[in-house]
Amino acid sequence: MTKSAKRAYDKKHRARPHVKLYRKQYNASPRGKKFHEARRIFRQYGLTPNDHALLIKAQKGRCAICKDKVKLLHIDHDHARKVARGLLCRFCNVGLMGFRDSTLNLKLAARYLEKPPMPYAIKESTVEKYLKKGVRSIGGECLKCATPGHIGAPDRLVFFPNGKLVWVELKSLTGQLRPGQIREHNRLRKMGQTVVVLRSKEEVDGWLSVA
Repeated sequence: MTKSAKRAYDKKHRARPHVKLYRKQYNASPRGKKFHEARRIFRQYGLTPNDHALLIKAQKGRCAICKDKVKLLHIDHDHARKVARGLLCRFCNVGLMGFRDSTLNLKLAARYLEKPPMPYAIKESTVEKYLKKGVRSIGGECLKCATPGHIGAPDRLVFFPNGKLVWVELKSLTGQLRPGQIREHNRLRKMGQTVVVLRSKEEVDGWLSVA
């Protein structure tokens, strides 16, 4: 029987009502679902059921990246070579896909998380406490300013060990100077005073290193 004749026979055979019913019942059964899933995995990743089971055992049922133990592990594969690489949880699998399987993108992402271009927004009070601690660590003093009648005066007056005095206004990364603060800062600068505005711990460290 030729291949074309066999295909014609198979098509005619599968069209029979009792065969169609059997195939429908088989495909809906646990055994049929397991068979079709195994066939899909072999066609897509080249893994036999035994290979798949050995891989799960080797990874102890855990994601190869985050090591979380999950019920369903997804097969990760090299999209260029079409071969399986390991088993991952849903989040790690989607994450690799988002980074387009690029080790460079992953390194850049790690660098971004360690040092983002816009540091995490922190409260003004947190920056103020950090400044106070930093000034005292170098032997200076950071005093809270109370200036009745002078709306907009800087938050702190910093005394350095060398006798230098600086007015410091503290703001969050998104905080804006009010018109009254701008006027008061300009007035102090015209009197020869030094006024600085600090918005993050990084700015505090940079300023103290050169002050």
